[in-house]
Amino acid sequence: RAFDLSICRIEPENNIELILNAYRNVNNIELVIVGNWNYSAYGKRLKSLFSNHDTIHLIDPIYDKPTLRLLRLKSRTYVHGHSAGGTNPSLVEAMSCGCAIIAFHVTYNRHTTKELAWYFSDENSLQTIILEKTATEIEYLSATMKKIADESYTWNIICEKYRWII
Repeated sequence: RAFDLSICRIEPENNIELILNAYRNVNNIELVIVGNWNYSAYGKRLKSLFSNHDTIHLIDPIYDKPTLRLLRLKSRTYVHGHSAGGTNPSLVEAMSCGCAIIAFHVTYNRHTTKELAWYFSDENSLQTIILEKTATEIEYLSATMKKIADESYTWNIICEKYRWII
């Protein structure tokens, strides 16, 4: 069965509640969010509100890299809600696995994905993306994100860029 994935710290700036609310009324696509639900009152509240939903799965932290990679590889899309920070490792990891990226509309997410992912800024825009993108569009975006990661975010490329800075 198709599922969308998010892996993150359960913090307000990662727009978890917005994401959960957008998926609340989507019955044909499952959402899996892996995160530290029991770390804060915010996470505990969201877990309590959404844990009984049939298509929403709130998973406690997973630190096993092969398991996380398998989740990314099996997901339909990767939902990245981060709204603070910069180039985020979880976004780059999802891109390198060939995930179709749905990212929160902020400059650094747009920069990381070379302006080619799908972007949301509220529940309605996220739900529109979730419901309207076709399998062909998702497959194309998956390949595009993989290509961007391979061309921009490998260790050799990053090390070469830093070599010229130092």
